[in-house]
Amino acid sequence: MKFSLWMMPLAGLFLVFGETISSAEDDFQFRVESNLRARVAKVDITPPADTPVVGHIRPTSGVRDPLRAGVLLLANEQTRAAIITLDLINAPAELVSTLRDVVARNTETPRENILVAASHNHSGPGWSRESAWGREMVAKIGMAAAEAAKEMRPVTIGYGEDRIDFNINRRKVINGRAVVRLDPEGPCDHRVKVLRLDDGRSLEPMCVLMHAVCHPCVFTWGDKLTPPFPNGYPKISADFPGEAQTFVEKVYGPKTKSLFLQGCAGDIRPNLPGVPYRCGDEADIKWTGRSLGCAVVRAADLSVVREQRVNRKSIYPLKCATSVIELPGKKEKLSCEMQALRV
Repeated sequence: MKFSLWMMPLAGLFLVFGETISSAEDDFQFRVESNLRARVAKVDITPPADTPVVGHIRPTSGVRDPLRAGVLLLANEQTRAAIITLDLINAPAELVSTLRDVVARNTETPRENILVAASHNHSGPGWSRESAWGREMVAKIGMAAAEAAKEMRPVTIGYGEDRIDFNINRRKVINGRAVVRLDPEGPCDHRVKVLRLDDGRSLEPMCVLMHAVCHPCVFTWGDKLTPPFPNGYPKISADFPGEAQTFVEKVYGPKTKSLFLQGCAGDIRPNLPGVPYRCGDEADIKWTGRSLGCAVVRAADLSVVREQRVNRKSIYPLKCATSVIELPGKKEKLSCEMQALRV
């Protein structure tokens, strides 16, 4: 009984204390003087639960977490640009062209200034114009872009870097031959690069754009020996990039949208030892996703302290460039589009 009496006022104290912190955060504002305007939107693009996954083809039944698309719109007095992110394995030419058409039409953004990027997720579907889901996905993104275009507001941008430690090289040279092995001594980019867009209305950023280097294959490529998923995780998932985006959005709250950009993953994968590596489980997806999320939040938060804010620009050039190059493939050369966006 004495324990209960002590706990009641203590709980009330915590409640008041929590409300005070929330109020202080809501009251914090800083001045934004900028020629750059922005807005961001995200939509759920999860397919029906029985949709086959690609990247690592395997039987799946159900959905662990949603797949999402993000649309970041940018504009200054001279031009507009957009970044579209997808929790998919790739963005084939037909999808890129289709998304550019609908976003350009709905936002007055030049087609050539629209960048479409997939996370390279190995636990989601492939896109096809012939599927009802594929057409619905494009329509959702188009509508989200149209709504975002109506709410553009001035922003400034902060930049920061941090690191992750769960990614590792998957090739090792043994007796002069490159074999599939986890190689902690192999080249690996552990950097996490973060852009934080703020409208100055609160400490919660409008958008956090993260960039990291690692195949999203925590839930794939089981070694057929390690339980509980020797054949790969049996549900649709956005893998660690989805987990990281969710983590960042939970930290900052509903005003913030986070987007993921994949780097040059090449031979970089999650460090899940096996024969030669195992399929991850729930603990692994939390470890990898939250590791990236924590790195992103650290970098984003540092970029908004007063010593960093004074270095933010007020004039942002918005320049885009696109080039098509040919790369060697296994059977023939591949035409690949490279795109750069400078802010």
